[in-house]
Amino acid sequence: MASNPPPNQPLHAYVMQIRDRIVPLANFLDSQWLDFCSKQKTLLVSGIVPQPAETLGHHYHYKDMPDVRYYKIVYAWSEGLPFALCDDPGDELRKAVLTRCTCEDVAIVFWEYLERKLEEIPDFVKIESKIAGVHPRIILFDHNDLPGKEQVFSHNYIIITFEWGIRFVLDLTGYQFGFQRILYTLAEYESQVLREAEDGEVVDMGEAIRRNEILATDLEAGIPGRIRARASELLEFALRSETW
Repeated sequence: MASNPPPNQPLHAYVMQIRDRIVPLANFLDSQWLDFCSKQKTLLVSGIVPQPAETLGHHYHYKDMPDVRYYKIVYAWSEGLPFALCDDPGDELRKAVLTRCTCEDVAIVFWEYLERKLEEIPDFVKIESKIAGVHPRIILFDHNDLPGKEQVFSHNYIIITFEWGIRFVLDLTGYQFGFQRILYTLAEYESQVLREAEDGEVVDMGEAIRRNEILATDLEAGIPGRIRARASELLEFALRSETW
């Protein structure tokens, strides 16, 4: 049974109270994921090359997004070696490269812990993961993608629901599209990040976690499962001495 908001307090003030409870948890998970990606993600980057904006004019999807900054990324997987950049591209691009294509990973790794910690906050209802298209500020394509045929990326994000229709979005990998915030109200996220009129598809996280458990133990399944296994081990170690 949900408790009532504090007497004589507007709902928007109560929303801010809940946000204040979530922020330390969100910051903790953010720092853990960036630290993991910088130390354990076995990706070597030899170049991040800016591309002329007009090249997107050939693309069926991005041609109507003239504000998007467009880069080609030259990289190579190298199992057993730490993440490395050829030079310092600045904080924004560094985080974009670190978190690129890890939105499903971060949801799988943090899901059970996140749900458990949110249950400690009054009036928490549920979390769910959705996948949708975003309107990016920056986008990184593989260096060998042909102009006009670059991949269109979908994006996983987490919706946190409380009583009275209070909903937040936790997005720990929005950096890959140039978004520097990690916590939004749902209304903010819909207006600032998602494509217009985009309605995300709910992800079955139970099935995703079960599938990942198989990947993590199958040496022939490729890198994703092993990355998530290492990330899970890192999280377990970090949580032994939570400081947030």
